Amino acid sequence: FIVEGQDQTRGWFYSLQAISTVLFDKTPYKHCVMTGVALDKNGVKMSKSLGNVVDAVDVCKKYGADAFRWFFASNAFPWQSAPFDETNLQEVQRKIIGTLWNTYSFFVLYANIDNFEGGKLDLKTQELTVMDKWILSEYNSLIKGVTEKMDAYNWTQATRDIEEFVDKLSNWYVRRCRERFWVDGKVQDKFVAFETLYTVLVGVIKLVAPIMPFLAENIYQNLTHGKKSVHLEDYPVCDNSFVKLELEKQMEEIIKIVDLGRTVRATTNLKTRQPLPKMLVHTAQNIALTDEEIKIIADDINVKKVEFIENPEEYLNFELKPQLKTLGPRYGKRLSEIREFLSSCNAHEVVKKLQNGEMVDVAEDIAIGLDDVLIYTKSKDKFCADSSYGITVVLDTTLTDDLICEGHMREIISKLQNMRKDSGFDVVDEIEVLYDCSLELEKVIQKTKTEIQKVTLAKKMEKMPNDGEEIDINGMKMTIKIKKVK
Repeated sequence: FIVEGQDQTRGWFYSLQAISTVLFDKTPYKHCVMTGVALDKNGVKMSKSLGNVVDAVDVCKKYGADAFRWFFASNAFPWQSAPFDETNLQEVQRKIIGTLWNTYSFFVLYANIDNFEGGKLDLKTQELTVMDKWILSEYNSLIKGVTEKMDAYNWTQATRDIEEFVDKLSNWYVRRCRERFWVDGKVQDKFVAFETLYTVLVGVIKLVAPIMPFLAENIYQNLTHGKKSVHLEDYPVCDNSFVKLELEKQMEEIIKIVDLGRTVRATTNLKTRQPLPKMLVHTAQNIALTDEEIKIIADDINVKKVEFIENPEEYLNFELKPQLKTLGPRYGKRLSEIREFLSSCNAHEVVKKLQNGEMVDVAEDIAIGLDDVLIYTKSKDKFCADSSYGITVVLDTTLTDDLICEGHMREIISKLQNMRKDSGFDVVDEIEVLYDCSLELEKVIQKTKTEIQKVTLAKKMEKMPNDGEEIDINGMKMTIKIKKVK
């Protein structure tokens, strides 16, 4: 991958061409596409006389050649120059290299526990979950899109599409399917999840190999047990039988609902581990979701029930104000007229139109859009709500004794899992737990002990004064000491 279009670079081209012609009587390449000159972070052409030159060898030693190559591929279109800043390489390491490596590491950790060998299951004959179908559809759509863009020498958009997919793979598929990989025993659904993740990982590694050759070779050799180099493999080909565009659109809406739900949860002042009774959802698209898809939403937001409603008005109100930055330059003296309209209109109807991308007429010669209005959400008692993307989410924050008990249980499990990790225990190591706590927490433990022990692999859990770690469980003190069962 060529970085600079200077005399040195042209010299490399001529040298390569001369050597190839002498040795093989043909040119070493069919087409040669490159970026423009290298610029510094201020957009000024790098020059020794200006003292703004960066040594590429030093940068590669510090961040790796893959990060260096990926940065230019994802930031510089063919023939165009791109400003270079080391902080951008740090972002590449975090956003794509780190995420891809963590996803690979997650797979290896749990695949090794179960001695899973990839490539043995035919996914077309297996019972796939909606998450499996979705990620396989997204993956095959990615192959098609990346191939078309690379054929057109549009490596910049191709790499950005891969980055977006890797984020979905890690932060949506793997995160939502983690419990499937943790299940004890030879459970078929677990191996379907393994095979799905293996298939997608191997494919993505092939996609990134031309631009990120060293990381790709490392991961590929480990995943395939060193069959042959990834650079000797064929580039992936889209399997249209896995492509389900409608499912991709539906999952996009589900992710929007979940994102908004998380935002609303953050305003409840209740920990995410505290279950809530229900979440109410209103969408402008009126999407129809299956029970499996609804369960994905409920599990992620930690609510017992998700209901779709027609009229969110009974749970929240909107307060609308003019956005002075956009309306001031256009309407100036007529801002009072717009302000009066926003304070007296049917706020729900106006917000619905704005979020659907429509313009709203204030007067015959005044029309406003979504960017022209500041929308403030006001929830009614016992509810927390917000609206965005044409979606309204309402959380019922009423807590019963059973929900509070479950919240305490989840907090205890979280603390025990952190203690396991801090102690350096393997994920399969069984433990014994000694604890001391108040009567209120003891009631919680006795009621939920089976679940706590199952999740934390605790073979024994006994109440006894100990010199262990003092922890806080939702405002209540508890002392815990753990040790590995030999």
